[in-house]
Amino acid sequence: MFSFLTNLHLDRLSFWLGFLAASLSWWALVRLVRLGRILRERLQAQLDEITRRRKAGLDERLRRETLRKVQSFHLAASLFPLEEIIILPQVFTPYQAINADGTIAPNEDLLRTPLPYTPDWPEINSNYGAPKLTLAQALQGWVNLAVIGQPGSGKTFALAHLASQISRK
Repeated sequence: MFSFLTNLHLDRLSFWLGFLAASLSWWALVRLVRLGRILRERLQAQLDEITRRRKAGLDERLRRETLRKVQSFHLAASLFPLEEIIILPQVFTPYQAINADGTIAPNEDLLRTPLPYTPDWPEINSNYGAPKLTLAQALQGWVNLAVIGQPGSGKTFALAHLASQISRK
């Protein structure tokens, strides 16, 4: 069955030295692979930490720059910060009728609502005591928001105040 091995003669010393050299080489290779794996994991952890620090620094720098830019939006920015003169900007919510059982009725007809719907003149609702929210409260429900009003009514100021709040977390 093994006719090709009939004329094979091995020197015992050469066989055992070869076997020992192969075993040591295999052991060294396994150790090097484990060491390489450990080294790669440590290097990846260090790179992740460096990336995290760079992003944290970038985030902080962006917050600082946004706050500096927002603070310069009012005329007396060199004298005092925005928060010292602010009148808290508020938005009007659309009128929704409440049923007797406490549920909100669908707004079927804008002509029947007690408050006028005037997108070109939203401040008229303040005369009727319409419900108001701050911009931060209005944006909590992931809603789309349109900030409208007459020129000089504080739209940019309200957005600057919102950006200031966001940049201060």
